[in-house]
Amino acid sequence: MNTAQCSMARGALDWTSRQLASAASVPLVSVNKFQSGHWVTAKDVSSIRKAFETAGIAFVADAGSGFGILLKTPKPAATGKRLEAQV
Repeated sequence: MNTAQCSMARGALDWTSRQLASAASVPLVSVNKFQSGHWVTAKDVSSIRKAFETAGIAFVADAGSGFGILLKTPKPAATGKRLEAQV
């Protein structure tokens, strides 16, 4: 995960930096430093990534054509009801 992917993931989840810090159990300053391109511990980066992955974000590695994120869609409930897009 790089800083751009972190910003993309926060945007996809509509999370503030404070919400990300809480979900990752890391200090807010660590989130802000990482997003600004400053050094943070590997443990904090790992915790941030894990928080995103738990929330449904998948990270796409650079395979020569770029990098990004995917927001996994929830599976329909066993009741057979369709998921409706929220606009």
